[in-house]
Amino acid sequence: MIQVTLTRLDYTDKSTSGILSVPKENGYAWIAKTLELPDKNNQPKISCIPKGTYQVQYTLSPSFKKHTYEIQGVPMRAGIRIHSGNFTRQILGCILIGKELVDIDKDGTIDITESRKTIEEFEALLNYEPFTLTIQ
Repeated sequence: MIQVTLTRLDYTDKSTSGILSVPKENGYAWIAKTLELPDKNNQPKISCIPKGTYQVQYTLSPSFKKHTYEIQGVPMRAGIRIHSGNFTRQILGCILIGKELVDIDKDGTIDITESRKTIEEFEALLNYEPFTLTIQ
């Protein structure tokens, strides 16, 4: 099974950012930036999920009405997904991925760019297959 790693790099009171990497033998096949909610002890809808290793499945999202990657086995949480979006106000505990971290709307909170394109690349790279995600 494919192993994907999310390395969290910056924690603020408004967000958590990091790097999502899909490894290959001699380096990384693919890398993206990540944006999550701040770490508030895994509180539903206001916090990023805990560090750990999770199984991830490509499932139908009732909210988005399309398939997205869903992170399985998050303690006391369900429906946590890797999906497109640009702003922390668009997530309730999920993970956004994109190309760059910048303050798009100039509100003082970091945002993420090119998310839809990045999600498409990520899903195609993994061929919509399950994978193991390690968050560190």
